[in-house]
Amino acid sequence: MDQQRLCLVLGLKSVPILRPAYVIGYECMLWGPYPALVNKVGGIVHGVAYKVQDEANVENVREKLARYETDKYRRALVAASYEDGSEATASAFVWDSDREELEAGAFDL
Repeated sequence: MDQQRLCLVLGLKSVPILRPAYVIGYECMLWGPYPALVNKVGGIVHGVAYKVQDEANVENVREKLARYETDKYRRALVAASYEDGSEATASAFVWDSDREELEAGAFDL
């Protein structure tokens, strides 16, 4: 999700800072124009991560993102790796519907 869309979905007052990150064990496929993370042994998907600034607001952020992502996706905990070598457990929305609805393709912000 790009900064502007994230800002709109979460109702943020300022443009959020997104950090380049990647996850291992997934590939990106497409559901129409939308990216979908699906399990793939040895796969790597590059993207960005957003850190919720107010810990008291984490559940509210999760709910807003879940509504945006629809019931075709489910929230999963993933190991996010960053360019500086650090890692963190992060939430990602992974595909939770029929894989036959997806097409091969790439998604780039």
